[in-house]
Amino acid sequence: MPKTRSYHDYLIQSLQEIEESAAYIQAILEEKEPEPELLLMVLKDVVKAQGETSKMIQEDRQNWEQLQQLLKASGGEEIYRFIALLKALKLRTEITVIEGKTAASIMSVK
Repeated sequence: MPKTRSYHDYLIQSLQEIEESAAYIQAILEEKEPEPELLLMVLKDVVKAQGETSKMIQEDRQNWEQLQQLLKASGGEEIYRFIALLKALKLRTEITVIEGKTAASIMSVK
C-alpha cells in the first residue's frame, strides 16, 4: 500500500522556506474577492511552518495571539479595506523577505 502525505503536511513543509511564506501571504492579500477566514488560516500556516524553523520570542507570540483574536472578530476586514484603499490610490502591499535575514531573525524582528 503506497504511503501518502497530506496536502497540509506538504504545505507546512514548503512554507518553511521563507520565500514561500512571503508568496503565500502575498497571494491571499491579492485575492479579488477574499474570503475573510482564509487570511487567518494562511497566517496560521505560516506561523506554524516558520515556528518549526525558528524560535519566536515571547513578545512575538503575544502579538500573534492578539492578532488572531482581532482576525477572528473582524475576519480581516480592516486589512482588506486598507488594501482596497491602497489599490484606489494606485499603490499596493508587497510581502517580501528581509534582505540578509534568516527565518529565525525575521521572526524576532520587533
